[in-house]
Amino acid sequence: MSLTLYYSPASPPSRAVLLTLRNLGLEFESKIINMMTGENKSDEFLKINPQGTVPVVVDDDFAMNESRAICCYLVNAKSLDNSLYPTDDIKARYIIDQRLYYDASTFTSALTAAVGPIIRKGETVIKQEHKDKIFSVLNTLEAFLDGYEWFSASDNVCIADLSILANFSTIYHIGLDLTDYPNISAWYERCKELPGADENERGAKMFAMYLKSKLTEPF
Repeated sequence: MSLTLYYSPASPPSRAVLLTLRNLGLEFESKIINMMTGENKSDEFLKINPQGTVPVVVDDDFAMNESRAICCYLVNAKSLDNSLYPTDDIKARYIIDQRLYYDASTFTSALTAAVGPIIRKGETVIKQEHKDKIFSVLNTLEAFLDGYEWFSASDNVCIADLSILANFSTIYHIGLDLTDYPNISAWYERCKELPGADENERGAKMFAMYLKSKLTEPF
């Protein structure tokens, strides 16, 4: 059986799946999709994913998109009972699911609202209302980690950590000050020791460098 990852190194969802593949120790082929040139809208790519988004993982002839669904699939299909997404404790799994859904909806929405106008509309300043939404998310994440090392509310790293890390590192490298977030700061340091962390950092810095080249005011 073979796995192929179609991704963009700067894309947070792509990096979440890449982190999951690395932490599961899976072998896979990778193909970079150049979003800037519209490669994701090519006829060839749209045959794999009609939505034209990355990441995409193809497991033999089974194509998948939506990063968090892919992360869940990879654990369930390739490493069942892995502590990244455990099956033996429904409450533990609920906590991971809840963190994943929060990341997918609230965190991603706040991040998109902040950086989308810079990328798509040529704006040069992140509006204060969008910054405030990100700070609200960070306050929640800080609370999630209160008394715990990982977002699983335990001593075990989980796929929610990997997904949140991909988003968080992006906003961090845009210029986030972690002084008011000691739990997140300590968590982020632990994340740097995870498999694939260096790749994630490079991608996050790539995204941030592009964004900061458009901004006239710091985050």
